[in-house]
Amino acid sequence: MYFVTGASGKLGQLVAAELAKHAAPGSVTLGSRDIGKLEPFARQGFRTAIFDFDKPQSMRVALAGHDRLLMISGDSPNEKRIAQHKAAIDAAKAAGIKTIVYTSFTNAGAESLFTFARVHAATEA
Repeated sequence: MYFVTGASGKLGQLVAAELAKHAAPGSVTLGSRDIGKLEPFARQGFRTAIFDFDKPQSMRVALAGHDRLLMISGDSPNEKRIAQHKAAIDAAKAAGIKTIVYTSFTNAGAESLFTFARVHAATEA
């Protein structure tokens, strides 16, 4: 089973549309803070779940029974985003996720002059 975070955002919606062409929608769960925004995908047969980077318990519950995760980066301020991503990865580990694919940044590194690259480096670590 696949799980996609941030599925109500622009990238998440594009991913869901592409997955609909290549996978059975029932094998994919789309997660979002606002599950109502996922209703069009639910009508197509996708599973939906509340997935809130600020609520670790919601992440653990949502990820149960899945083995692959596409983690689309959150959009909070940098330090908060690092903590949110760590919580999501911890929840994925607790849920038994075997593969995490993360929307990082080119040349993510702790020493980068570009702030977002440092955030992504922290998540990758």
